[in-house]
Amino acid sequence: MEAVEITISARFMNTRTGSTALDRSKLLTPAVLDQVKKLSNSIVKVKKEKELSLESVVYRLNAVGLDSYPISLSDEIKRTTFERAWLSKHYGGAPQGGSPSIDRKQFKHDMVFQFFDYDFNPHLPKNPGDPGLTFYGVGEADEWGPDPEDIFVRLKPKHWFYIGMYRMFVSKLLTAEEWTQQSTAFKNLWCRTIRKSKGKGSRSLRILAHLCRRLGREPTAAERNKALHSGNDPDIELTNADIEAGFQRGTVKVAVWAMKCVGYRDDLQRNIAGRVPTGWAHPIRQNLPIWEKTP
Repeated sequence: MEAVEITISARFMNTRTGSTALDRSKLLTPAVLDQVKKLSNSIVKVKKEKELSLESVVYRLNAVGLDSYPISLSDEIKRTTFERAWLSKHYGGAPQGGSPSIDRKQFKHDMVFQFFDYDFNPHLPKNPGDPGLTFYGVGEADEWGPDPEDIFVRLKPKHWFYIGMYRMFVSKLLTAEEWTQQSTAFKNLWCRTIRKSKGKGSRSLRILAHLCRRLGREPTAAERNKALHSGNDPDIELTNADIEAGFQRGTVKVAVWAMKCVGYRDDLQRNIAGRVPTGWAHPIRQNLPIWEKTP
């Protein structure tokens, strides 16, 4: 495994304002569209209504590059899935949560794990080594940190897969202008997901939307902070219209990071492929897609 250095567009990193839809549409050249096609995967099921416009996605990914990290393992090995309880047993960390702590005295490795799923992150990498985007939290994004983290993504219940070592780079917020340019289906699905999700990020978005409705104006920074730390969750009182109004005002803002693969642990994935729990079909059940494994 070798990490790589990548250069991030200075203009992208040093500004917070988004370009217009017209400017972004110029990014979709035939060569770029060909690269984007290579980032897809028919096995990964994501509702189209949850996806941003292609212009919005490519605009952000361009900052880290559309090229994928080269991985020498066969598809059969690198696409083997596993259950989190197995990873927890052999490498540490709780089998729940996005960023589990690891007992370094018991598990002698320096890996830092992050777990995501496609439910509220439709633009996560679809293949190991691919670039992607993650929506994580609200408001202005803080720097994620300079060190790469080992990323795992949930394909479906009990099926996780390793996609590589990634660095996260602060991207553009999902702006009010950008929100208005999305489809009605996108807005409805996002508002409904935010209302019903139990995640911390969705809770924060609900709080800000409720604050916006109650005040009837843009809240101050102090009002935002007080509401976010109140511990109250106004999910029962909110409607989709309340949440959409928060987006349109610019009160509700989703933080976005661009994800770039900078390394891949061949030994980890080989262990995953060779040490699946008893009772799992291995290496792969005949006549099924590579990513299918049955408990």
